[in-house]
Amino acid sequence: MKNLYKQGSDWKNISKLILIPILVLGCMILFSYSYMFFLKNNQTDEYSSALTISTENMLNPEIHILREKYKNNDIIGYLNIEDTRIDYPVVQTFNNYYYLYHDIYKEPNDAGWIFLDCNNDISCNDNNIIIYGHNMKMDYRFHTLRYYADENFFKLHPIITFNTLYGNYQWQVFTFFSTRFSYIYTTVFVEDDTRWMEILAQLKTLSMYDTKVDIVDDDKILLLSTCTDEIDATRYILGAKLIT
Repeated sequence: MKNLYKQGSDWKNISKLILIPILVLGCMILFSYSYMFFLKNNQTDEYSSALTISTENMLNPEIHILREKYKNNDIIGYLNIEDTRIDYPVVQTFNNYYYLYHDIYKEPNDAGWIFLDCNNDISCNDNNIIIYGHNMKMDYRFHTLRYYADENFFKLHPIITFNTLYGNYQWQVFTFFSTRFSYIYTTVFVEDDTRWMEILAQLKTLSMYDTKVDIVDDDKILLLSTCTDEIDATRYILGAKLIT
């Protein structure tokens, strides 16, 4: 009987060791989903405009016109790629969640909008400007970014346009690839030149094809990011360097 009692006691201890981590993990997951639900449904326009740049500081009248048209002072630029559906005003707010679930009118929308990384400051010299958008059906948002998987499409469309508050700019595509979320490409400013060149080399090496576009350490780059909808946890990344 003592052995049976001891076995029962040991089993209870083992069960506790197994159940406690499971309960802790479950609580963490529940908190994470609750927080995401809050951001999706309860964020106010006051918060969404936390990074708004005043009209007086703008050098590009095109952006002022867009802000008036859409009644949205979060607009900081305009992105266009010929022969795609990518032809959108670009917004920015203080986090990277709000415009995953709201459109340019700040209305709840599962398609979200095209938005600049919250850590970017386009008035400064960020090495890396990052724009995100959902991959939606019917070619909406960044769905047509996948066209660049075809090298012939790249050859016909090597230049993209991203105009900002401070001027009109063209960017030359130098890479296109798909990657796991674990690939780190979201650092917007890198002070160390050696580390920056390592990042640029890696971005170029990952490309699905050789674009034959050279990259140097003082290049400013633009990355467009969207999910692939093909393999879990992968994204398409289009990289371009500033040329004018």
